[in-house]
This record gives sequence, structure tokens and C-alpha cells, in this order.
Amino acid sequence: MAELRAALAGFADAGRPLHEAARALLRALGYDSERTAVGEDAAAGFVAELAAAKELSDRERALLDDWRAARIVFQLTDEEIAGQAGLFDRFDTERIESFLFI
Repeated sequence: MAELRAALAGFADAGRPLHEAARALLRALGYDSERTAVGEDAAAGFVAELAAAKELSDRERALLDDWRAARIVFQLTDEEIAGQAGLFDRFDTERIESFLFI
């Protein structure tokens, strides 16, 4: 519980980057991975790949246009999901290949 409180308090630290506070919170909740993308535009590249693979609706595009910034915090792959017993019981892990936290 102390780790969770400390992680939540990290969002109030104006000097701490938001993606670092998000990673600490996710870690406190039991989610963690070393798989991440480096750079401010990593999420923009992901969105561009997503748009190329699937036409975005006007609603989806409108939400993306409202973003001021985005960082990829990390990705959990199927290997890491399989190793996290109990955390993903509510999901059909036979169909999930990864989670991407942005």
C-alpha cells in the first residue's frame, strides 16, 4: 500500500516527467516491462503505423488531434503476460498478444 501511495504522490511532483510517474504507478499495480520506445515522437510513430494499418474514424482522429503529447510507457508482450499469474485473469489471454501503455 505504501508503494501505491508513493506512486500516486509522484504525479504531484512537477519536476517528474509524467511517463515516469505512470510507470511507477503501473509497477506498484504489478505491471512492469523493460520494453519501451525512446523519444518524444515514439507514440506519434505508433499512431502513424496504426492509421496505415486501419483507417481511423473521424471520432478516433479527433481524439488524437487533442493530444498535446504522448509517450510509450512500456509494452507487455504475451511472454510477460503469461508470467504474470493472476493479473490478467479477466482477459482472454489466448487472444491477447500484448498491452501497450501510452
